[in-house]
Amino acid sequence: MWRENPFTYVGTRAVTFDPGYDDVNRTLESLACSSGRNGVMKRYGWQTQGDIPHFPFIGGVEAVEGWNSTNCGTCWGATFEGRRVYILAIDRTQTGINIAREAMDQLTGGEAVKLGRVFADIVRVPAELCQA
Repeated sequence: MWRENPFTYVGTRAVTFDPGYDDVNRTLESLACSSGRNGVMKRYGWQTQGDIPHFPFIGGVEAVEGWNSTNCGTCWGATFEGRRVYILAIDRTQTGINIAREAMDQLTGGEAVKLGRVFADIVRVPAELCQA
């Protein structure tokens, strides 16, 4: 079960990648954390993924229940075989975390395409860890 406390260990979850999160020009309007009171467009004024200072360490997170979720803009640490990345939640995914290929390559030592999916330890961390 996903929790809302900072530094909360969530457990081992699937981490996948979607090259859409690597697109610097992709509008945020089609994502769960777009507009709305909790959306990143409204809170930070971002319009595209490239506007996000933490880009490309962004993605969909299971904790984001849908549009305007209070978990929009939260930060998540994923650790796999001694490597860790911090992902800013800008979208939802059914299970685990779905991130940019570049972020997945950093997490897997350049093997995102070869591996496709890995199981990583997931921790909710303070938002400051997802700021540039």
